[in-house]
Amino acid sequence: MKNSLLIGIDVGTTAVKATLFNGSGQIVSHYNQPYSIQRSAGSRVEQNPIDWMRGVLAALKQFHEREDSANVRAIGLTSQVNTHVFVDQKGEALTPAMVWQDGRASTQARLLDAELSDDQRMAWWGAPLPIDASHALSRMQWLFEEDSNMWDATHHVLLPKD
Repeated sequence: MKNSLLIGIDVGTTAVKATLFNGSGQIVSHYNQPYSIQRSAGSRVEQNPIDWMRGVLAALKQFHEREDSANVRAIGLTSQVNTHVFVDQKGEALTPAMVWQDGRASTQARLLDAELSDDQRMAWWGAPLPIDASHALSRMQWLFEEDSNMWDATHHVLLPKD
């Protein structure tokens, strides 16, 4: 395993960052592809999920073009939390991604959160976590109320790493 390589990829809020490490943990190569965040009225903060995929694929291509790419043994992937993409049955994005900073579902969050007891929170999440505007449940409720046709077309709600 002396020549083994490992890839770490982060689909972050501002960029896809990827690093190729050798078996000793030293950086062999690095990739960074920034992308934009769209901010608009109503506390909307969105990204184009295609930008994430382009960045991940470009990083993998860069690492694959190395002579020693056959030595890659594992890939780890992480991403920004509480960023959601509503997709159809084919996995195609129906809307831009709602970034964790997006606050448009604050009313839905407040109403949903008021319905939960601390015992329910502990049973479901192992901690008394609140439902806020970045929670998947409040965002699903928002889309249902805002555009029921889009909600009906939704097959999954995914995170960037999904």
